[in-house]
Amino acid sequence: MILFLVFRRLSDIGLPFLVLGLGSVWMIGTMGFAGIPFTMVFVALVPIILGIGIDYTIHILNRYYEESKKGLTAKKSAVRSVNTVGVAISLTAITTIIGFGSFSISDLPPIQNFGFLAGSGVFFIFVLTTTLLPSLLILRDREGEKKKQKGGLGKGQVVKILSKIEKGVQHHKRSVLIGAGIITVLSMISATGLTTTMSFDTFLTEDADSVATMEKVEDQFGKQTMTNFVLAEGEIKTPESLWHIYSLENSIKSDPRNEDLITDTKSLAELIWRSTGGNIPSTKAEIEVVVKKLKNEQPELLNMFLIGNNKSVIYFSINSETDKKMKEATDIIRSHVENYANRPDMPLNLTIDGGPAVGGGPAIISDILGSILPNMRNSILLAIILVAAVLALVFKSALLGLIGASPVILAFLWEFGVLKALGWPLDVMNMMVSALAIGIGVDFAIHVTHRFQEEWKVNGKSPEESISITIRNVGEAITAAAATTIGVFVVLSLSRMPPVARFGGLSAIVIFFSLLGALIVLPSALLAYAKLNE
Repeated sequence: MILFLVFRRLSDIGLPFLVLGLGSVWMIGTMGFAGIPFTMVFVALVPIILGIGIDYTIHILNRYYEESKKGLTAKKSAVRSVNTVGVAISLTAITTIIGFGSFSISDLPPIQNFGFLAGSGVFFIFVLTTTLLPSLLILRDREGEKKKQKGGLGKGQVVKILSKIEKGVQHHKRSVLIGAGIITVLSMISATGLTTTMSFDTFLTEDADSVATMEKVEDQFGKQTMTNFVLAEGEIKTPESLWHIYSLENSIKSDPRNEDLITDTKSLAELIWRSTGGNIPSTKAEIEVVVKKLKNEQPELLNMFLIGNNKSVIYFSINSETDKKMKEATDIIRSHVENYANRPDMPLNLTIDGGPAVGGGPAIISDILGSILPNMRNSILLAIILVAAVLALVFKSALLGLIGASPVILAFLWEFGVLKALGWPLDVMNMMVSALAIGIGVDFAIHVTHRFQEEWKVNGKSPEESISITIRNVGEAITAAAATTIGVFVVLSLSRMPPVARFGGLSAIVIFFSLLGALIVLPSALLAYAKLNE
């Protein structure tokens, strides 16, 4: 609908989505050929690729109609579009691919695969946009070249708004830059107060049958817990070993940090203690008798704790609904296990590969989530640095490269302010939005910067006139691209799944920030830069 309102032609809706559809299919096919399994991280992949790709197609269409209005044939208009805006698209594709390529520094395969697939998708859509789309435009329009051209960006409120933006940038560039700086500083300050705690209840819809059933069960039997375990190896069935296991359990439960986190423990020592009426036998022979009795009467229960003759599992029930609490509980267990493992009188081995032999769901979740956020943060920061470096090389100016990357940096930092204002944590899905901000923000920035350079340096126009032409022409295209992508994510924000809804809403806001940065802040910075270099 948005594309139809923009171009007023049905085929101008179908052709971009044909390109985007083919590119997405090729990307998914690459996932299959590479043997990459689908994970939760890839939920954001297709929306990100569509958001980036729609920008490419709209810029080609916009420049095609701009050239057609000069009286050029369909073929010449298409060639001219590829030769001009196609250069900007190639730059955006290169920088975006490099940005996603930086995800390869992550230690986590899902994040590495995300960067690889996102970069592949961008490449496929770039190739199709600069080859298939112009060819289809020529085939469609060559028969009707003598007729009045249909299509082109519709005139209306968008043009009026862009005209006001143009005047505002011309006369208030200093105020715009100062205002953007203040907002950025406030967002950076708010980032220090963000939490990375993730509650697993947020992944569930309140009216789901499974949630209602779980709530009824918890009302009757109490909250369901998860379990960590410790693996002990050695001569298990001795008084010394069982007393050390029993002591380890009690030390963990009595830890001052354990505020209703570790609610229960179970072990072979605890099982024998209960079986003997509150005692641990003083000899190996007596222990063997108790174990033999348990094997005959409760074999399944005994097998939970005793593996063969020299391995035993100690279980710890964890009462937690957030990854932060899981980490706290796991840290408590690991610290005590490490202390006991280092005791000179400890007869059992409580380590694996030199570290505490602690496992279980909470421990795994704690370790994975503890790695994902730092890895993604580092990857995204590296992506921003690489984008700025590539722009500096392309435009042959370090300052211009930094200015060109400003919409990306602003959208990334302003996202923190939104998270703080809405009270949302900085979790995995929100970091995916940061990747989206890079992919779309750099596209907007390069098109604006490239067109400004074309008008100012190549065509010899004044900085003011160059900015005016840039905002009027490129501004319409990136506004259309942003509106289309925002519309997609607004639909996602209506999802019944809270994480998906939050991802859609935050993505729409961040894309809007990228648009504001490219239309208002970047032109103001470019105009100031041009004035300094005149």
